[in-house]
Amino acid sequence: MDSSLRRLQTIRFALLGSIVLYFFVSLYSPVPSNGSPQMFGILALTSAVIAAAVFVLRGKVLGPSATLAATQPEDATAMSLWRTAHIITWALCEVIAMYGLLLRYLGSTITQAAPFFVAGFLLILLLGPRRPQAAGSAT
Repeated sequence: MDSSLRRLQTIRFALLGSIVLYFFVSLYSPVPSNGSPQMFGILALTSAVIAAAVFVLRGKVLGPSATLAATQPEDATAMSLWRTAHIITWALCEVIAMYGLLLRYLGSTITQAAPFFVAGFLLILLLGPRRPQAAGSAT
Protein backbone atom coordinates (compact mmCIF):
# COMPACT_ATOMS: atom_id res chain seq x y z
CA MET A 1 0.00 0.00 0.00
CA ASP A 2 2.70 2.49 0.97
CA SER A 3 4.72 1.75 -2.17
CA SER A 4 1.62 2.38 -4.29
CA LEU A 5 1.05 5.72 -2.55
CA ARG A 6 4.69 6.71 -3.05
CA ARG A 7 4.54 5.71 -6.72
CA LEU A 8 1.35 7.72 -7.23
CA GLN A 9 2.87 10.76 -5.49
CA THR A 10 5.91 10.52 -7.77
CA ILE A 11 3.69 10.45 -10.86
CA ARG A 12 1.60 13.31 -9.51
CA PHE A 13 4.62 15.53 -8.85
CA ALA A 14 6.05 14.71 -12.29
CA LEU A 15 2.78 15.83 -13.88
CA LEU A 16 2.77 19.02 -11.80
CA GLY A 17 6.35 19.69 -12.87
CA SER A 18 5.47 19.17 -16.51
CA ILE A 19 2.72 21.80 -16.26
CA VAL A 20 5.24 24.27 -14.86
CA LEU A 21 7.52 23.44 -17.80
CA TYR A 22 4.64 23.93 -20.27
CA PHE A 23 4.07 27.36 -18.79
CA PHE A 24 7.70 28.41 -19.11
CA VAL A 25 7.99 27.02 -22.62
CA SER A 26 4.90 28.94 -23.65
CA LEU A 27 6.19 32.05 -21.91
CA TYR A 28 9.54 32.17 -23.69
CA SER A 29 8.83 30.57 -27.07
CA PRO A 30 8.02 32.66 -30.12
CA VAL A 31 4.34 32.50 -31.04
CA PRO A 32 2.19 33.89 -33.86
CA SER A 33 0.84 37.37 -33.27
CA ASN A 34 -2.89 36.73 -33.61
CA GLY A 35 -5.00 34.24 -31.72
CA SER A 36 -8.40 32.87 -32.51
CA PRO A 37 -11.18 33.87 -30.10
CA GLN A 38 -13.27 30.96 -31.36
CA MET A 39 -10.53 28.48 -30.46
CA PHE A 40 -10.26 30.01 -27.00
CA GLY A 41 -13.99 29.52 -26.46
CA ILE A 42 -13.94 25.97 -27.79
CA LEU A 43 -11.02 24.94 -25.60
CA ALA A 44 -12.48 26.70 -22.56
CA LEU A 45 -15.74 24.79 -22.99
CA THR A 46 -13.89 21.53 -23.60
CA SER A 47 -11.80 22.13 -20.48
CA ALA A 48 -14.91 22.72 -18.39
CA VAL A 49 -16.39 19.44 -19.66
CA ILE A 50 -13.13 17.62 -18.89
CA ALA A 51 -13.02 19.11 -15.38
CA ALA A 52 -16.59 17.93 -14.77
CA ALA A 53 -15.70 14.50 -16.16
CA VAL A 54 -12.76 14.32 -13.74
CA PHE A 55 -15.09 14.68 -10.77
CA VAL A 56 -17.62 12.22 -12.21
CA LEU A 57 -14.85 9.71 -12.91
CA ARG A 58 -13.47 10.22 -9.44
CA GLY A 59 -16.85 9.45 -7.89
CA LYS A 60 -17.83 6.55 -10.15
CA VAL A 61 -14.50 4.75 -10.51
CA LEU A 62 -12.13 5.93 -7.82
CA GLY A 63 -14.62 5.61 -4.94
CA PRO A 64 -15.47 1.94 -5.54
CA SER A 65 -11.88 1.04 -6.41
CA ALA A 66 -10.62 2.70 -3.20
CA THR A 67 -13.15 0.74 -1.16
CA LEU A 68 -12.09 -2.47 -2.87
CA ALA A 69 -8.39 -1.67 -2.35
CA ALA A 70 -9.03 -0.92 1.34
CA THR A 71 -10.90 -4.15 1.98
CA GLN A 72 -8.49 -6.26 -0.10
CA PRO A 73 -5.08 -4.56 0.07
CA GLU A 74 -3.29 -7.73 -1.01
CA ASP A 75 -5.37 -8.01 -4.19
CA ALA A 76 -3.16 -6.80 -7.04
CA THR A 77 -6.12 -6.21 -9.33
CA ALA A 78 -7.88 -3.97 -6.80
CA MET A 79 -4.72 -1.94 -6.21
CA SER A 80 -4.09 -1.66 -9.94
CA LEU A 81 -7.61 -0.33 -10.54
CA TRP A 82 -7.14 2.19 -7.73
CA ARG A 83 -3.80 3.41 -9.16
CA THR A 84 -5.15 3.51 -12.71
CA ALA A 85 -8.16 5.60 -11.66
CA HIS A 86 -5.82 8.19 -10.13
CA ILE A 87 -3.55 8.29 -13.16
CA ILE A 88 -6.42 8.65 -15.63
CA THR A 89 -7.88 11.46 -13.53
CA TRP A 90 -4.58 13.31 -13.51
CA ALA A 91 -4.03 12.72 -17.23
CA LEU A 92 -7.34 14.43 -17.94
CA CYS A 93 -6.23 17.37 -15.78
CA GLU A 94 -2.94 17.47 -17.70
CA VAL A 95 -4.90 17.79 -20.95
CA ILE A 96 -6.43 21.02 -19.65
CA ALA A 97 -2.94 22.44 -19.11
CA MET A 98 -1.89 21.25 -22.55
CA TYR A 99 -4.77 23.23 -24.01
CA GLY A 100 -3.07 26.31 -22.57
CA LEU A 101 0.10 25.39 -24.42
CA LEU A 102 -1.89 24.81 -27.60
CA LEU A 103 -3.63 28.17 -27.27
CA ARG A 104 -0.31 29.88 -26.82
CA TYR A 105 1.09 28.32 -29.99
CA LEU A 106 -2.05 29.30 -31.87
CA GLY A 107 -1.33 32.93 -31.02
CA SER A 108 -3.23 33.59 -27.81
CA THR A 109 -1.64 35.80 -25.17
CA ILE A 110 -0.14 34.36 -22.02
CA THR A 111 -2.99 35.90 -20.02
CA GLN A 112 -5.47 33.93 -22.11
CA ALA A 113 -3.51 30.68 -21.79
CA ALA A 114 -2.60 31.01 -18.09
CA PRO A 115 -6.01 29.94 -16.70
CA PHE A 116 -5.61 26.58 -18.44
CA PHE A 117 -2.21 26.02 -16.82
CA VAL A 118 -3.57 27.09 -13.43
CA ALA A 119 -6.69 24.92 -13.72
CA GLY A 120 -4.72 21.81 -14.68
CA PHE A 121 -2.16 22.42 -11.94
CA LEU A 122 -4.74 23.05 -9.22
CA LEU A 123 -6.85 20.05 -10.16
CA ILE A 124 -3.88 17.70 -9.96
CA LEU A 125 -2.73 19.38 -6.74
CA LEU A 126 -6.14 19.12 -5.09
CA LEU A 127 -6.95 15.60 -6.28
CA GLY A 128 -4.04 13.88 -4.59
CA PRO A 129 -4.05 10.21 -3.63
CA ARG A 130 -5.30 9.19 -0.22
CA ARG A 131 -4.92 5.90 1.53
CA PRO A 132 -7.95 3.81 0.57
CA GLN A 133 -10.50 3.37 3.35
CA ALA A 134 -13.32 0.88 3.59
CA ALA A 135 -16.81 2.35 3.29
CA GLY A 136 -18.06 3.60 6.62
CA SER A 137 -14.62 3.92 8.27
CA ALA A 138 -13.34 7.37 9.13
CA THR A 139 -10.02 8.66 10.45
